[in-house]
Amino acid sequence: MNYLKYIRIFDCRSKIKSFNSKEDGFTIVELIIVVTIIGILATLSVPSSLKWIYKEKQNAYVRELIGFIELMRKEARRWNGSCSLSPKILSVNDRNIQQLFTVSCKGMNNNQKNNITRSIPLAGKLIFQEVSGSFNVTPKGHIALSNSSSNNSSVVMVIGGRYEMQASQVRPKCILIESPSGIIRSGIYSQYYSTSSRRLSTQYNSGLRTSQCITR
Repeated sequence: MNYLKYIRIFDCRSKIKSFNSKEDGFTIVELIIVVTIIGILATLSVPSSLKWIYKEKQNAYVRELIGFIELMRKEARRWNGSCSLSPKILSVNDRNIQQLFTVSCKGMNNNQKNNITRSIPLAGKLIFQEVSGSFNVTPKGHIALSNSSSNNSSVVMVIGGRYEMQASQVRPKCILIESPSGIIRSGIYSQYYSTSSRRLSTQYNSGLRTSQCITR
């Protein structure tokens, strides 16, 4: 009887081992299917991830630009000086990371001027901006418009992306600087812009309108 009992136990263990061995690993067909699914998901998710990264870089530039304008107003009041801010004029489609504004200050020493100039934010190579006009910061920190061709009572800046060869249409970010108070607000510009990679990184646009910058 004991002999038969041991035979049954051994037979059960053999069956369990045989069952487990069939469940180990994947077949070639299963691996191919899994790799194919992963490839499809990656193809769908990578463009969305890249666009999210581009938008975050634009948001970062907007925050840095607002912070810089506030700094310029603060320094003008502190040293009883004045500064003018103007977008650079580029004749070619520059793809370098660079400062897109020029600043000129008066009534300050060289160190004070250099501190402001070094603080101008750098724009990524896939960012563009349009500005309604130049403006001045007075010794009291007020904003005075210097571009008489603009019909706005405020400075309007549009910041967007230029990252696609086959461009899509999106609504870019915008910054609104009220004159003379200097109150700064940010939001979304209601007009659609192309994300073409052939767009200039910076330029004047006197057609920008305060009413189209929808602020929070």
